[in-house]
Amino acid sequence: MSNCKKLLIVGNPNAELTKELVKAYRKKLPSLQIDCFALRPLESNQENVFDKIYNNSMFEWWTRNFKTRARIGWLLGVLLNLIPNIIQHTRFSRYDVVQVQYVSLLHQYAMRFYRMIGKKIWIVFWGTDLFRCNRFDILGTIVKGADQINCHTPELKQTLLENLPNASLSKKNWTQCFFGLTPLELISEFKEKQYSKLELFNVLHIAPTDKKIIALGYNASSAQQHLKVIENLSDDVFSNAQIWLPMTYGNSSEYIRKVEKALIDKNADYVIIQEFMTNEQVAALRMLTDILIQVQVSDSFSGSMQEHLYCGCLVITGSWLPYSTLIERGILMLKVDQISEIGGVITRAMSNFDELYENLQINPDIIESISKWDNVIDNWVQATIK
Repeated sequence: MSNCKKLLIVGNPNAELTKELVKAYRKKLPSLQIDCFALRPLESNQENVFDKIYNNSMFEWWTRNFKTRARIGWLLGVLLNLIPNIIQHTRFSRYDVVQVQYVSLLHQYAMRFYRMIGKKIWIVFWGTDLFRCNRFDILGTIVKGADQINCHTPELKQTLLENLPNASLSKKNWTQCFFGLTPLELISEFKEKQYSKLELFNVLHIAPTDKKIIALGYNASSAQQHLKVIENLSDDVFSNAQIWLPMTYGNSSEYIRKVEKALIDKNADYVIIQEFMTNEQVAALRMLTDILIQVQVSDSFSGSMQEHLYCGCLVITGSWLPYSTLIERGILMLKVDQISEIGGVITRAMSNFDELYENLQINPDIIESISKWDNVIDNWVQATIK
């Protein structure tokens, strides 16, 4: 099926997206050797899905002892840890593809050496790597060294084109491969088993309620703009809904206390979730949510939001967020141009929720088509072997 026999992923072996991608590769190409040059060591409680992991111990030493010039530390690790290990274990048989997952500026000096060990260099943007970039001059040298570039939304590609006008991007091979969402499989399983609402509440260890459930964001980052949203919700919403705030990662306990105080001042019925959630609990949360407020400052292609859409949840999002890929495929969401509009939009939605909910049932099939691993892995395979 393929002349591609060896793939080296440069990235974090603990990252769920990377691990699930490797598992999906193995289903389609069971003979493909998949190794990893690790951004950080594999944690003891994490599953190893790779054939071999090369650790960058030099980079770890460098970052412990020097707080600057991390790109030099990474380069030294490539020269002293990666290349010698490849020579030892493979007699310097080059990889067919070196795939950089998450395009960090760390790779600036290392790109030319990836060329030594790989026949094709494929960089895969995740979104946050590009949106948080403050040195497009450095990013330009990384992009120039790649043969293939993956941007999963048109907005990502456009951002690159606008900020790197001299990087000869027209000569690059562009791909649009989506990451699958493993939680969709579990949500499907719960649906097939026809879990009741009571059973889902029990999975979450949250007391059942008959109120509408509104999820505010999906992490504790202040970029989710919790405080601004709370300020703009009406008394009617607070009286008729329970506000859920998943805050298992993303910010300090001080910020969470500020958010909780704002809820108390509004006499809100709320649940703040801070403890780590199992996959089953995440699925239950998505299925129980009636409305998701997703108005963070910036985003790429939120997996959490897609999981809510897959459950038929009403999503209220900001018009400034780059979701054209979803809109073009027919996804129904409500948009606001500014956060001050949220209170009125939710009040109107809650007063006509049953009819609105029926219209939302087109969303699950669309999300399944673009975000279930079985439906997206073929594009990854074709982009790898071509």
